[in-house]
Amino acid sequence: MKQKVISLLAAVTAAAMLLPLSALAAGAADVPEARWSSAYIADVVEKGVMTLEDGSFAPERTATRPEAFAAVEALTGQKAEESADGPITRGEMAAILYAAARFEGAGFTGTWAFQLPYADAGEVPEEQYEALCWLTMNHVFNGYADGRIAPTDPLTREQLAAVLYRFQEAISAPTGNTYTLNSSHEVAGRQGVAAEGEFYWVSGSTTLTKYDKDWNLLAENNDPFSEGYENEVNHIGDIDVYRNEVYCGVELFLDGAAKNIQIAVYDGDSLKLKRSFNFEPNSGHTEVSGIAVDPENNSVWMCSWANGETGGDYLYRYDLTSGEYLGKVRMDPAPQRIQGVACHDGYFYVTADDGEADKDEPDAIWRGKIVPDAETVEMAVERRLDDVTRQGEIEGLTFDMETNQMLVLYNRGARIILGMPTGFYEGYDHELHEVFTYDIG
Repeated sequence: MKQKVISLLAAVTAAAMLLPLSALAAGAADVPEARWSSAYIADVVEKGVMTLEDGSFAPERTATRPEAFAAVEALTGQKAEESADGPITRGEMAAILYAAARFEGAGFTGTWAFQLPYADAGEVPEEQYEALCWLTMNHVFNGYADGRIAPTDPLTREQLAAVLYRFQEAISAPTGNTYTLNSSHEVAGRQGVAAEGEFYWVSGSTTLTKYDKDWNLLAENNDPFSEGYENEVNHIGDIDVYRNEVYCGVELFLDGAAKNIQIAVYDGDSLKLKRSFNFEPNSGHTEVSGIAVDPENNSVWMCSWANGETGGDYLYRYDLTSGEYLGKVRMDPAPQRIQGVACHDGYFYVTADDGEADKDEPDAIWRGKIVPDAETVEMAVERRLDDVTRQGEIEGLTFDMETNQMLVLYNRGARIILGMPTGFYEGYDHELHEVFTYDIG
């Protein structure tokens, strides 16, 4: 039977969210209030997780393995079995903390997929990779300013204080919403889904359709690009709807490259184009995979499937009324191969095609707080879709305020490599498009 002195949840849930003013208040004479680590040091010293020697903390000194194990034991109550002396590396500390998280019932479960966003991710030892994935996703480890995680670098005492504090937040954070699979419905479109009032809308790459709440087809437009555009387009991504107008991110997509990116607004009944706004070429946006209306901030947000600084790390903001470009916010960590975006209850939700269907790995939905004028939004996995009919390619998502459900469009049957179809899986001769509905609890 596992023994432990005190549960981490009981010990830190109530107190972990408030940082003290400075380490000076905790008696650390060598840690001025202005030092980046001051509040973290104050927290671990006041909790007795780390200690001072003669009134000093020695923030830049390398932490030792006994110090690290003693700190984790003091924080979690989990008895350490490691006593060897010597410095503790960043990767080793990640493995220790992840083991503690798993003891508490946290960590990855079942099949999972997460790509480390660091320049030296290939240098992470296999036995530390899962730990650093989970700890990065939960912002315990953030990497250096040069983009490295440096798993073999020794951990300083102030870095140890910082990761211990963040670990408290990660392990004691409320779980948030639950999403219980309710039903699935085959639809005539592979890109996006939107909900408003008594209706649903679905987009294909070159189609728009409208359904009632029983998923009966009410209207369709199989030639949405034939009129109203000054600049040629041929592709629709994920969509959204606001006041019976369907917002689409459209583009001219040829030979793997996009241009003529626009916000296109269609009538919710006739599915005919009403107006469009061109994107800002200097934004860095190179293609569009999805769009979301954010009425609370009078904004429209666009996302990109392309990874990295070429577009996929950012969400791009436009004025809902005028279409004027307002700026962009960087996601940290940035989900990979984003397919759709939605704004709901003060949060961004993005779908990421980050699982490998060939390995039956589920794709993920990420969430981050909407702060319109911020430079960065912290993102974390909200749910992995491990309960769809068959793993394939996640697409758009929406929230049905009438039924309190999350709707996710998922494709299966076609083998997709880097966004391009390359044949079909055994037992399929065409691709199926399904909307999965999840009850929110």
